[in-house]
Amino acid sequence: MISRFITHTLSLLFGASLVWLLLKREPPVVSGAALPIAARPPAAQFESASSVFPAVQESSRQADRSESPTAETSLDVILGTRDPVARLDALTKWAQELASTGADGVPLLKAIKNKVLRQAAEAAFYSTLAQSDAGLAFRLASANGLTADSMAWGALYERLTMQSPSGAAAALGRLPPGALRSRLTNTVAGTWAERNLGAAVQWASTLNAADKSAALATIFEAGASQSAIGVAAIAVSLPAGKSRNDAISAVGNHMALQNPEDALAWAGSLAEGDNDAAFRGVLSRLSTQDPKTAAQWLDKLPTGRSKRELAQEIAGQMALNDPKDALAWLQQRGEATSGPSVAPVLWVMGEESPDIALTTFEANLSDPSLADQTAHLAESLVEKIGGEGAMARALALKDDAAREAMVGKIAKQWALIDPAAAWQKARQSPELLTTMIPSLASAAPTSVSQNLAALPQSVQSQVAPYLAGSMAKVDPAGAAKLLVQYPSNDPSWTEAADAISAAWADLDPAAAAFASLGMKGALGENIRGKAVESWLGEDVKGACEWIEKLPPGTSKDKTITTLVHYAMTTDPEHAGSWLSLVSDPSVRASLQQQIVQAQAQIRIK
Repeated sequence: MISRFITHTLSLLFGASLVWLLLKREPPVVSGAALPIAARPPAAQFESASSVFPAVQESSRQADRSESPTAETSLDVILGTRDPVARLDALTKWAQELASTGADGVPLLKAIKNKVLRQAAEAAFYSTLAQSDAGLAFRLASANGLTADSMAWGALYERLTMQSPSGAAAALGRLPPGALRSRLTNTVAGTWAERNLGAAVQWASTLNAADKSAALATIFEAGASQSAIGVAAIAVSLPAGKSRNDAISAVGNHMALQNPEDALAWAGSLAEGDNDAAFRGVLSRLSTQDPKTAAQWLDKLPTGRSKRELAQEIAGQMALNDPKDALAWLQQRGEATSGPSVAPVLWVMGEESPDIALTTFEANLSDPSLADQTAHLAESLVEKIGGEGAMARALALKDDAAREAMVGKIAKQWALIDPAAAWQKARQSPELLTTMIPSLASAAPTSVSQNLAALPQSVQSQVAPYLAGSMAKVDPAGAAKLLVQYPSNDPSWTEAADAISAAWADLDPAAAAFASLGMKGALGENIRGKAVESWLGEDVKGACEWIEKLPPGTSKDKTITTLVHYAMTTDPEHAGSWLSLVSDPSVRASLQQQIVQAQAQIRIK
């Protein structure tokens, strides 16, 4: 039973692991490994894309095929390098050299089992190959499992748009909607605009609403560098709506970079509505060049969201020269107690005059828009007046919510700089300890763990989840023991359990799976589930043998459920071969139904 299932699944890799941990490990190499089909773009989406690019010129891809054994040997040596930085650097250079072999290099890339390392090698390989033959690189990537999240797609589309913007746009239309297509849409838009603005606008106008606005803004900003007046006329001629406003704003922004006076005159000449969008772009740029002039022109805008947002930008730029002048300008406008406008001033003032910044901040404590400034202010206060003084200032705040937020931020910064002093201060007050402990556990887990026994029992239970979460990547086994010792229904305990499970499953899934059998409750189930998933991705045979030897019962049923779900993705035809080992009839029936549905969907496709 096992052998048939393994035969159909050994060549499929189950997914990605934590980046940092995988870079630190010594990854094994499995020949012919590939990601699950669902994790990569369907080849059908690209099958006709090759027609828009030049045909493969085999004469330009001549290479010494005798180098392949050397390349394989070099890869083994590189993957055996224990220094993660040196390994990644060597792997990148190796992949760049491998690109000279063209299609012959793909099997070596696919043999890299570690997803993070494989993607780094793919990016270097396809980017280098695309420099000499973008069409070949695109076809190889589409046909040989280059995943949708691969970094290599960006390099490929950069080359493709340089060769043929219309061809790149045609290929782009076959990508599934998502962040990748949106990002690459802007790449195509900017390159096409530099070559043929009218054609680029016509193409962008056919896109969906979200992609259209972003593409047109990119197009008009790029086109303005060629002929600002001509581009401005095209922008104003677009149909009314967000795309038109964004395009006009982009043109104004670029015109202000070239000639602020002409840009302001152009914005003032436009009809109502259009001039608001134009001034928004012009003043946004002008605020970085001449904030005082931008401030004088600001009053020409009608009251509204754009005007408030520009006031924030201008105030922030004025504060770079003199925070007090910026604050005075806001007071003159009657916005001294307006959080959004004060926020950028505080950002700069926190570095120059943290005491004044805190006083200003205290006057705006109820404004939620200032929440992002607490971290910067805390950092400045600790740097300027020390952790002890900063904490005293924070504790003196009258607003409860603001005091708690500032104390937490100062505690985090103080713990990073001087964890011993922060720990001593925290121990003086149970309330302060509760507030500071998450930051202390994250910044100095060793110090906290050494002093854990000295804390009251109730505080130990509060500290344990934060400490375990901080220890997860470094010592997941020790972190798990800590959670076993201090069980809790608190959300922080659940978060720590998830972090430990994920880290341990990636670091050593086999060890995590074995250890989970001795843990009761949610923690053991969580660790076991994630460990089995990761183990199946690395060693299907070993994981299956371990699962089969488990004693009958709930734990085995849940583990087989994980296995069956994995098989439904990689080999649905034989996923049902494990159902006979499920003890609970209801679980067996549920899995059977899921398998039938999965197989039916495949037949429909």
